[in-house]
This record gives sequence, structure tokens and C-alpha cells, in this order.
Amino acid sequence: MIPLWVKLALAGAIVAVAAVWHLIEVERARTAGQMAERVAWQDQRLRDIAKREAERKAAEAKIAQIEADYLARQINSQVAMTELEKALADEQADNPACPPALSRKLRDQLQNIR
Repeated sequence: MIPLWVKLALAGAIVAVAAVWHLIEVERARTAGQMAERVAWQDQRLRDIAKREAERKAAEAKIAQIEADYLARQINSQVAMTELEKALADEQADNPACPPALSRKLRDQLQNIR
């Protein structure tokens, strides 16, 4: 028969091996979970960065379109003003006996009021 102290030592060794094995498995599971969370966090971060970049590009495109529309309006306004001034000059050249109702200085000052 096996002495009691050998049985206890063997049982203690089995418990110690099981505890160490459990600690190793817990550490592996923690490390695996940590890596999975890190990968998920990095994926979400990359998606957020891509989303912000897309929003930034959309905002830049909108601003560029607004600028282009503004410049087109400015050009059209300038062309119209040039045509009006040319028509006025032509009219004054065609009929020098009839002076304009407003002086050029007054006309220019009134033009700036919007």
C-alpha cells in the first residue's frame, strides 16, 4: 500500500500542475482577447478616419463649387456692367446734345449701394 504522505504529495502535485495550467490558459485567453479587441479598435479607428476624410473631401468639394458659382456670378456681373457702360458711352456719343440725367460720379456712387 502507498503511504498517505505519498498520496498527499501526489495530490498536491496534481493540484499545482492544474493551477499552473489554469493560469497559463487564463493568460492565453486574456492575450487573445486583448489582441481581438485591439484589432477591432484599429478597424473602427480606420473606418472613422476614412469617414472623416470623406466628409472633409465632400465639404471641400462643396466649398469649391460655391467659390466657382461666386466667381461666375462676379464675372457675369462684370460683363454686364461693361456692356452697360459701353451702351451708355455709345448713347452719349450718338446724342451729344442730350446730357445724361445723372452725372457719372453720382451714378458710380449709387451703383455701390446694394
